[in-house]
Formats: sequence, structure tokens, C-alpha cells
Amino acid sequence: MIFYLKNFAIIDDEWTKLKKVKLFLKKFKEITVLISGSSYPTLSMIILLYNPLINHMEYYMFEDENVNEDEDENEGDDENGSVDEKSTIKKAATNSREKLLQYYNKTNDACVIVTILDPRLKMEYYNNETWNDDQKKEIREKFLNIYNSTYSNPNSSSTLSNSLNNEYKNSITSKVFKRKHTQKIDEFQVHLLSPVCDESVDPLQWWKVNQTQFPRLSKMAMDYLAIPSTSVPSEECFSISKNLITDKRNKLAGKTIKSCMCLKSWFSSSLSDLFE
Repeated sequence: MIFYLKNFAIIDDEWTKLKKVKLFLKKFKEITVLISGSSYPTLSMIILLYNPLINHMEYYMFEDENVNEDEDENEGDDENGSVDEKSTIKKAATNSREKLLQYYNKTNDACVIVTILDPRLKMEYYNNETWNDDQKKEIREKFLNIYNSTYSNPNSSSTLSNSLNNEYKNSITSKVFKRKHTQKIDEFQVHLLSPVCDESVDPLQWWKVNQTQFPRLSKMAMDYLAIPSTSVPSEECFSISKNLITDKRNKLAGKTIKSCMCLKSWFSSSLSDLFE
């Protein structure tokens, strides 16, 4: 039996090849783990991570152009093995890039909008990368179309707030202080002009702290930043729910299951700090 298993032993040359394959796949793992998180916003990172991954594939596709021309051309069998190995990785990189571009072109406007709403990114990413002026203009227009049509409507303010404003206008206090009409602040411009935050900042927590300064923009941020970039968080919920719904506890109402799952998620995340 031992003699039979020796036929499958990995030799040093094969370990070297496996290390190169591991290096090629390493970036896939890092990005997959990062965008599959459920305790922090992930959608705002999609475009940022897609582009480096595509560049990573292109590096391996055109790796031969980066090889030093002074390398020894008489390596015999080792050279042939190296060529086969490079061609395999190159083919994998080509197919991976093709698939990445296929899904990249399917990304909707939400991926662009949410990047601007991330206080760590805003428009800085598009300004620093190779996005031309027409592309950046299109991005701003897409953002403003959604913001102006859905979130910037002054009628969206609460009835209580409107009644309080009307009461103040008719009060003697307003006549004494002669309150002047002030122009409505452009929250979008203020947001863009303010400096970007450090990468360690929690975007959702930042908007919670600054929601008084950006009442409309913060609502938009909460809606978009809450969108997961993958189905992993929801799939995890289904997997965890089997521990809640067992053979001996299989008649829980849907509302009860939902409440239990939400409480478990909140207490296992930073939201548990709210209950302390």
C-alpha cells in the first residue's frame, strides 16, 4: 500500500509549480473573502476590487512580455515544463478575465452610486484612477438623477417637522428675531468637498453620526450601503436557521423565526453595543 502511494508523491518541481498556481489564485481568495462579509458594507468595494483583479489576470496573460530576454534559452526539459506551466496559467487567466468582464458589464448603477456614498471613497477613487472626464460626468449624473428624484424632495420631510416649521413662522419669536430665509444647502456638494475618511472608518456609523448634517443624503446612504455585494450573507442565514428549526421545534411562526434570526445577527455584531 505504501509503495502504491509513493506513485502519487509530489516532487520538488511539482511543489514549485503548485506555489505558482497558489500565487495566481491568492488574489481571488482575498477578494472573495472581503466581499462576502456581512458585518460591514461590501457593495462600495465591488468596482475597486474588480479592476485590480482584471489587471491581475492581464498580468499573467501578457507575462511573457515581462520576461527578461537575457534568460538562458537552453534549459532542456525544464524549459518545456516551464512553458507548459505558463500556458496553463495563461489560459486560466484568459478565461477568468473573460468571465470577470462578463459580470463587470452587468453591474448596475448601484455599484457606482454606493462608491460615492462611502465616506472613505466618494469621487476620489474615480479622480485618482484612469477614468476620463466623460465617465466621471456620467457617474455624477447617474447619482444626481437618483438623489434628486428620490431623496432630495423637500416634501419627503415628516409631517411633524412641517407643522413645527409652520408654527415657528407664525410665532412671535420669529418676528422678534426676524429669521431670514436661507438657501437650502446642497448636501451632495458639501459631501464631496469634505475630506475623505480613513479606511478604518465604518461608513454606516459615519452616516449615523452625520445624519443631522446630511438628512437626505444619509437616508440614501443607508439604503445603498446596506445592499450586500454577494448572496453569501443570506445563504449563511439559511444555513444557520437549521440550528433554530429542528425536528422537535418545527412549528415556529415565520415572524418568530425572523425575530430570532435578527436578534442573533444583531448580538453577534457591533449592534450589540446599543443594548449595553
